[in-house]
Formats: sequence, C-alpha cells, structure tokens
Amino acid sequence: MQTAQIDGTQTPAAPRFLMVEEAGFGPEHPFSGEKLAPVLTVYKASDFDHAKRIASGIYGYMGAGHSIGLHTSKPERAQDLGMTLPVSRVIINQAHCFATGGNFDNGLPFSLSMGCGTWGGNSFSDNMNYRHYMNITRVVQTIAAREPEAETCQATTWRNFIMSDTTTTITSLLDQNATAWESDPYLVDAISGQAMSYGDITNECKVFARQMAALGIARGDTVSVFMPNGVNTAKIIVATMYSGFVVNPINLLCQEKQLAYILGHADTRIVFTTAELEPVVSAALKTSGTQAMVVATAPDAAALPTLTLAPLPSSTDESISASLPALLMYTSGTTGVPKGVVLTHGNLLASARAIASEHLLEKSDRCLCVLPLYHINALVVNILTPLLCGAAVIIDSKFSATHFWQRVQKFQCTWINAVPTIISYLINDENPCAIDRSRIRFCRSASAALAPFHHKSFEEKFGIGIIETMGMTETAAPIFSNPYDPAQRKIGSIGRPSGVQARVVDKQGNPLPPGEKGEILVRGDNVMLGYYKSAEQTEKAFTADGWLRTGDLGYRDSDGFYFITGRVKELIIKGGENIAPREIDEILLAHPDILDAAVVGIDDKHYGQNIAAYIVKRMTTRNDDDLIQDINQFCIRELGSYKSPAAFRFVTELPRGPSGKVQRLKLLEL
Repeated sequence: MQTAQIDGTQTPAAPRFLMVEEAGFGPEHPFSGEKLAPVLTVYKASDFDHAKRIASGIYGYMGAGHSIGLHTSKPERAQDLGMTLPVSRVIINQAHCFATGGNFDNGLPFSLSMGCGTWGGNSFSDNMNYRHYMNITRVVQTIAAREPEAETCQATTWRNFIMSDTTTTITSLLDQNATAWESDPYLVDAISGQAMSYGDITNECKVFARQMAALGIARGDTVSVFMPNGVNTAKIIVATMYSGFVVNPINLLCQEKQLAYILGHADTRIVFTTAELEPVVSAALKTSGTQAMVVATAPDAAALPTLTLAPLPSSTDESISASLPALLMYTSGTTGVPKGVVLTHGNLLASARAIASEHLLEKSDRCLCVLPLYHINALVVNILTPLLCGAAVIIDSKFSATHFWQRVQKFQCTWINAVPTIISYLINDENPCAIDRSRIRFCRSASAALAPFHHKSFEEKFGIGIIETMGMTETAAPIFSNPYDPAQRKIGSIGRPSGVQARVVDKQGNPLPPGEKGEILVRGDNVMLGYYKSAEQTEKAFTADGWLRTGDLGYRDSDGFYFITGRVKELIIKGGENIAPREIDEILLAHPDILDAAVVGIDDKHYGQNIAAYIVKRMTTRNDDDLIQDINQFCIRELGSYKSPAAFRFVTELPRGPSGKVQRLKLLEL
C-alpha cells in the first residue's frame, strides 16, 4: 500500500477518494485544495438520508478502487450505513479516511477504529469530537496513487456524481447522454456494423412516445415485445421505457398456452413481433380474449416502426419518476403459472449502477450481447449498464461459438457477459478463432451456477479472468458479485453483496453466523415492487421486515463472500438428510467423460427420496454400462456413498431456461 504524509500521520494514498458530508460546505466547492493531491472531495448533502443516497450513487458509479466516506454526527447510524453501503471499515475520528490501525472484529460486516487526528487544517485533541464524525469506507483495490486531471474530473467524475443524484429514470439518462454524447454510438449491429448514436436513438424515442400517445397508449400501459435479438428490438424496449410505458419482453420459448396467459395477465395494449411470429401472437391473443394491437417489424430494422399516420401531439407532458414501473418480466418458474415481476426505473438504474461499479465500467468499454433480450441479464447488464456509462453495446442475433470471438475482435470488445452454458461451449470448441484477447478485461458469468472446473478451464484456455455473479429477475439482475481484482475473487463463490444488503437466516428467520447454512435474504433499491396482480405471492416473497426471500440456500464465509448450495424447492431430502443438488453437479462435471450433468430427487420407498443423475456424455468409445460404473466409483470416492446418485441416465441435453439454469423438475419428464 502506498502512503502519504498528512500533518505527521501515515495515510494510505488512494487513487481517488470520494466523500459526501451530511453537513457539507456547499456544492460550489467540489474540489478541495486542502486535501491530499490524489484526493477528490465532494460536499453536497442537506441531511443524512440525502447523504446516504448520494454515497450509494457514487459507489454505483465509481465503485471498486475508490473509497466512499459518509459522515454523520450520530454513531447509532453506523450499522445502518454499514448495511447500506458495501463497506469493510468504520472509522470514527477526524483523520477518518486515513486511519489504518486499531481495527478489530466486532461482529459487524465491517471493522471499527476510533481515535483522533487531523483533517485539513483542523486539529483536534485526543478527547474532542471523536464521536462527532463517522466515516464508513471500503477500499476494494489499492493501486498507485495519481492525481486525476482536472478536465477528467470535471467531464466524467463530477458529471457522474451529479447524475447519481439527478438521473433517476431511463428517460432522463438517455436525454442527458444525447446532450453529452450526441454522435457517439450506443447500439451497434453485430452483423452489419451499423451503429445508432445516442442522439439518433433519443430522437426516435421522442417520436415513438408521441405516436404511442396518438394511439391512446397511456402512461403505465403494458407494451409486449415478442422478438428475437436485434438493434431494433433493443430500441423498442428502450423506447417503451423512455416513453413512460411498461415494457414486457416475452420469452421466445413460450408455448402458445403460456404466451396467451402472459398477454392476458399483463393487460397488454400493443405487441411488437416479427412477421413470422405474428400468427402465433394473434392466436394467443384470441385464446386469452385480449384486445391488443399487433405490430410486425424486423429485429434488425433500421428504424422504429411507424405506428400511425395521424397528427401527433407536440409533446408528452407527463413527468416520469423513479418509482414509475418500467419493466414487467415473467419468470419462467418450475411449477405453476409464470409470475410477473414489476421493476421501476429506480430499480433498474440501481442495478445498472452496481454493475458498472463492480466491473469498473467506463464510457470507453464495449461489450457483445449474445444473450436474449427477453431475459433480465441481457436487458440490464448488456443494454442498460452501457447506457448508464455512455458506452456502446454490440448486439448479435444469438450466440454462436463459430462467430463469437470474431465479433469480439471485430468490435474491440473489452468485456464479455456470458452464462455457464456459453462458457462450456467455448471451452469445448476445439478450434476457437485465434485472436488477440489482451483487450478483454474480464468475462462475467451469471444466471446459473458456474462449475469450478469450467471456471478454471476457461481461464486457463483463454487467459481471461471470470467474475462470477448472481442475480434474480426480482432484483433486476445482480445482487452478488466477485471483486474486479482477480486476487480477491473466490472460485465457487457468487461473491459479496452488490448494491444490496444480504443475510443468511434459519427456518425461523434468525440471522446465522459465517459458515452456517440457511436461506439467503436480500434487500435494496433494486428489489422489485412485487408480482403483478398477485398480492398473495408478493407477501410470501418478503419477510415481515421487508427482506426478499431469494429461495437460495447457502452460507457466507468470514470474508463476507457468499456460497450457494442449492434451492429451497430443489433440496433433496434423503432419509431426513438435506442434500444440495449443486454439490453433486459439480463433482459430476469434473469427470473427464461428462460434458454436462444435473441431479434431481426421485421417490424412494426406503429413504423417501434418492438421487438421480442426468448426464450428457462426451464422445467416447466406452459402452454405457462401463461408463456408469466408472462414474459411480468416481462419485463414491469424491462424495461418499450416501450422497452418490442411485441412478444414472444419459440424455442428449439438459432442459434449461433462457438464462441457462437447469430446470430440474423437467428432468423427471425425460
């Protein structure tokens, strides 16, 4: 750690330091000359809640590699702050940000240090005011100290700080980007290379809003999108949210019965689809008895479709707030009918800020989107997060192992967003395109558990580090993320809480200490409003004190990293013993003759339940009986006989949802 000297005090020299004060000195002094050269100090807050909101926003923009201080004169707010911001240290003193000693473990999710020192030109005695200021910081990454150029601070850092407090909707964000970066690319077609600038897209969105208003579509009405990936598909989704309507992207894998249910339950007013899918949509609308306009267009069309030739209103005057619903996305689910998750503008941007923060994303970054836009991962990570950063996203129609690396090289992508299925395909591609991968800073994995064997294999084969994350539709994508710094990541862990508070509880809802397994709960600004038209399901999803039940079983370690061991509903109970399917999955995937695998509980007259393994095997000359015997011995050796599968079944592929998650209950239908 590099240090610097302040009034005789040894202090860590951070690359940039951001501070928000509850009782500040006014926004007219955003850059203080009193502080250490590499320090950027920001004062702008009227009260505690305002300061906390700004600090969370700054973390969302600046994140890892930066410290965030939030000062308050009330020590009892320490735990509130510590649970709101993903911090690792609370220091109560005047030399707050620069104190390095005296930390001790107090059982909180951060350490505490008390003392006094100097700050700026003000000196304090050992007993004066030591409780008057409190600073909560998390230094995620320490790198060489440097002073940001004033121009950079003004143009980027200060703008991001201001936007963290004022840009609360997708509408205002796109408008600001169009003003700041009118001609810069936002959405780029992976096949043609044609790029749509922020200015062009914003202008199209304004026309779209007026055309929809002319059709009688009102603020808060549902607009469904049943289309494959493409720049035009992305524009329709963004334009719908920009205009104050609720966009409802629908999974293309839906059968007609499920599609009819979604269109009817969502109260859809208009459906955007393709000419090929229009008959399917029309039939589903008829089945559900829903009256809705159907608009056929192409996913790669150069412009948004013309909806009406009637005179348009001069503008749409209704204001759009952060609390306005922007997205209605139906979960695939394993049983029952789909549930409609309602997410607001504020939910979506809170998630995007956390992603940009965790991955240190900037305007210069580029990503390739191959995941379906009807899934929360692609929509928030690939579309909204680049929008937040003013960056560009290259949109491909679908994933292709043949073209993937070619696209990455052609468009000079700097990061990858993938799911375990894609990572597996890339690992097993015998002839990957030979390209220079040095520009790629990381590969982000989400939506399903990544087997440690695949994690290590990918990094060894391509020299690209993987950041494993975890999220839900109900939380607008990620709620956990491994650190950007490779040295701090833990293979097999979903990471630390990202933009949320998290805890592990027992069946009675009591918080559990590190190492003990239970259900993982979260809460934060990105958590959904609830399930559409389902107060009962919404109530079941939350605890009485407002925590969202993730349905995931797991534990956290002493470093604050979380590990998933299974799903509450997928837990196998064999002879009264709880067995997490994921543990067995990971062992099976380490076998050299297994390409893919998953286990599920099956009825057993002796144990109540036992374990069946469904396996996609690699090309091999071995007969099935010999292979099963070998796999069985492998499992017994690694797991013991009690956790080893009682049955092995070979299949050509595992049933997976659009996010790549194995649909375990469907295994029983094979």
